[in-house]
Amino acid sequence: MMIRKTGSVKSKEGKLVRVSVYIVDGKVQSVMITGDFFFEPAWLLDQLALSLKGVDEAGLPARIEEFMKSRRPLMVGVSEEDFVTAFEKALREGESETIFQRQPCEVDQAGFEPATFRMQTERSSS
Repeated sequence: MMIRKTGSVKSKEGKLVRVSVYIVDGKVQSVMITGDFFFEPAWLLDQLALSLKGVDEAGLPARIEEFMKSRRPLMVGVSEEDFVTAFEKALREGESETIFQRQPCEVDQAGFEPATFRMQTERSSS
């Protein structure tokens, strides 16, 4: 079972940082970071998200701080503390949703899962 925890923070400059943390067995499975801030180079935001995979919930703030100090991205409208605060809010008081992971199912002779095959059939007939 996966749990998604979402939180957001407004920076002193009025910019939004919103994070969704997907957790399985107390460890980060994946992260989505959005908002209306400037973060350059933009690909570092993806690297930040990837660097958090497998981290215990309690270890997120330290990992974020370590990443920001070592990579030193250009941030306008937000700070390192805003990211840490958004993650802390998500974990402690943010919206929480349980996501049930899909279970494998049998595959028919054509290689389609039954539900997938039905959807393809319905689309092709219209």
